[in-house]
Amino acid sequence: MRTKTLLLAAVLGAASVASSLAQVYSVNAVGYVNVTVPANALSLIANPLQAANNTIGALLNVPAGTQVYKFSPGVGLVSALYDDIDGWTSGGAPAANISFNPGEGMFVRNNGGTALTITFVGDVLQGTQTVDLPVGLALVGSKIPQSGGISTTLAFPTTAGNQVYAYNGVGYDSYLYDDIDGWVKNGVPSEPQIAVAQGFWVRNNGTATVAWTRTFSVNTP
Repeated sequence: MRTKTLLLAAVLGAASVASSLAQVYSVNAVGYVNVTVPANALSLIANPLQAANNTIGALLNVPAGTQVYKFSPGVGLVSALYDDIDGWTSGGAPAANISFNPGEGMFVRNNGGTALTITFVGDVLQGTQTVDLPVGLALVGSKIPQSGGISTTLAFPTTAGNQVYAYNGVGYDSYLYDDIDGWVKNGVPSEPQIAVAQGFWVRNNGTATVAWTRTFSVNTP
């Protein structure tokens, strides 16, 4: 998966409050992110922007034959197929309303012979944002359209014993967090590097839901 971020500098609205000590600005920013799924390939992506309608029917403008797979705890991967007659269907039933919210990961299978570009358009989420990591497996992504170290940049929780699996197009790069070495891959310290709009698996090996919480502002990224 190749991802290109083109966050626009458009400002939808701004307000300022002056005091004897400081000025405070409130800014809403919109942008778009292009995600490329190679021909005849599977990619694990995430929705990095808040749209007016966060469903696969509204977000994914794809050719006939494209498939998606969304993970449902207790159920497993639920698939949907797009065709030019019925649109999105899953098990023969309409499926355009399957949610694809910021913070959710989803597999996309491009069954075509040319690369597929998916464009996300929406607001950059600001303030305090949380993705819940339930006990067991979850398929997630960053709610903020940034790339970098999963914990040092994206503020992913450093909980001993938890694991991250990043799909590389063929298999998975597996990472474990421990209190001594931090993130480890194949016994060697290595922090997962997450791209914009990249989804990944998390295994919460604890006994309670862990909150992935981050406070973000476009003024102080």
